[in-house]
Amino acid sequence: MSYKRTAAISLALCFILCAAFIALTVILPLGFKQFYMDYLGESTVTEKVENVTRTVLITFYACLPFAAVTLFSLVRLMFNIFRGRVFIRRNAAYLFAVAFCCFGVFITSAAIGFRYLPIMLISGVLLIVGIMLVVMANVMSAATALREENDLTI
Repeated sequence: MSYKRTAAISLALCFILCAAFIALTVILPLGFKQFYMDYLGESTVTEKVENVTRTVLITFYACLPFAAVTLFSLVRLMFNIFRGRVFIRRNAAYLFAVAFCCFGVFITSAAIGFRYLPIMLISGVLLIVGIMLVVMANVMSAATALREENDLTI
């Protein structure tokens, strides 16, 4: 499978995720409480349902700007890769932006996760993903420097 094909698939997935996040910003406040009540098997709104709903919504909306920056960076990265511009400084910057957004979501969800423990799982996963992305961005930076040095060699 060529890199252009996988870049096109990744780009399509990024656009699907953008649409999903836009839909969730509208649907989540309306449907999460009912979903959670159905999950618990409760027919009336309790204090626990209200607290969990509030915590999940606060976490979601607090992390939404990080998700928007991440999706924007991934779309720009995929466009560059699709055009054949792989080892350029801008791509490393996009990877660093995604990594720092992962750290932002880590900090946000860790701070809020004390009220609802499953959100702490998101924190741990995003910390690991953020570290891996910093490593990948450093590899991309090194590869870019090597490509630039190679382009100057006659």
